[in-house]
Amino acid sequence: MIRRMSIFGQLSRIRDFERAHLPFLVTLEDFDIVRTIGLHQERKETLLLKQLFLEDIGSIATVTRRLRRLRKNGKVLVGEHGPDRRVVVLTLSAPVHSTYLRYGKLLASLGA
Repeated sequence: MIRRMSIFGQLSRIRDFERAHLPFLVTLEDFDIVRTIGLHQERKETLLLKQLFLEDIGSIATVTRRLRRLRKNGKVLVGEHGPDRRVVVLTLSAPVHSTYLRYGKLLASLGA
């Protein structure tokens, strides 16, 4: 008989992974920003800064502050879009992207 891990056991494994590999995600806004950028990146869709503000993650000031911190730490990359240098495209750094791939495997193994 295979015994399934309890919901709190699963949540503990998930939180252990987050603590070990995603310590730069401090607030819920951080998680939402990275998730939104990663989703667009996974779909091979361009995510402009303006679109991120429209995601209703938090106030513009909060998103700007959290994004500035993620950029400073090298977790989120900013590129220019087209000839207008004022238009900013957001992507996750390669190490963050690969960490999220491992995170996805953990979640799949837990049946989450």
